[in-house]
Amino acid sequence: MSDYRTTEPIRMYIFGNSITCHGPLEGTAWQQTAGMAASAPEKDWVHLIIKTLQERTQRKFPTEVSNAADIFERNFRAFSPEKFADAFQAISADIILFQLGDNAHFFESDDKEVFVRSYTNFINALRRENRLLLMTSPFYPYRRQEEATREVALNTGIFYANIAHLQLLDQRNLAIDQYQYHEFIEQHPSDRGMQGIAESVFAVLYPAYQLMFGQHDAQ
Repeated sequence: MSDYRTTEPIRMYIFGNSITCHGPLEGTAWQQTAGMAASAPEKDWVHLIIKTLQERTQRKFPTEVSNAADIFERNFRAFSPEKFADAFQAISADIILFQLGDNAHFFESDDKEVFVRSYTNFINALRRENRLLLMTSPFYPYRRQEEATREVALNTGIFYANIAHLQLLDQRNLAIDQYQYHEFIEQHPSDRGMQGIAESVFAVLYPAYQLMFGQHDAQ
């Protein structure tokens, strides 16, 4: 394990979709860069989990975020980690989170199999010694996509946080009526939904963090 001091930051990198990060959408009320449809950047799940980690551990968690909806989710059949070898090699994070799967649509008979193989290769390309890897289920309760992400977690042996239950449990976890006349935005998590995602991810991430890095935290 890495010999971190209590004052050293833990670097984090997150691959996600628009739930994790989306820039301004022209002609709509969405005019910020944050997890869509949080009412403010500090209300999205990424900012919430960073805040909770920093409060719990007394460390800083400098974080980079990448929207991988186009390079992976919508293009999983053609995705090749080799195309991004240099970019992946440049990532120096101690923790990498993957929030992907919602935009992966399975139309062909072998789509699920191809998705599992591509996602597994994606994750394995970022595996490093002393690096913590965690993935989530899709936010939307798509049965085949959720099954596929579970299979990826089993294939890779990385930590897995289920967030698909949030929409099923309470429709208030969606931003319905908050961005009137724009269904795309409204189908994203509300502040309540973002809080639920952050809590679900933290419940898995924090014990994993403690195993790898927590022995160096301030007591």
